[in-house]
Amino acid sequence: MSGKLSGREDKTSLGVVRPTKVIDLEIRPAEEEWKPKWQALFSQMLLFGPPQKPLLKLPFSFHYVFACKDSEKPHTAMCEDWELGVLFLSEGSSWILVANRSAAAGHK
Repeated sequence: MSGKLSGREDKTSLGVVRPTKVIDLEIRPAEEEWKPKWQALFSQMLLFGPPQKPLLKLPFSFHYVFACKDSEKPHTAMCEDWELGVLFLSEGSSWILVANRSAAAGHK
């Protein structure tokens, strides 16, 4: 066997994406409630420390649409950056206006 392993053999799970062009940022409506499994975790009592504060659920999910060299078809990737969530929570009303304008213009 050679010294190189394929991605499946070495269990590689990290990929690098090098977009040639960022086409859009889609702001989509998200589920209104947390998944039941997550709701159960949030309601658990802690052994030490104060009770957990309820987590705010963002009403939108954010998706980048971009082009790469490997395909003529654009790719879409969800942005799960916590800083984007914090930005939404601090500037939420202006984001809602942007999302409404985006939907009215025919974007997803």
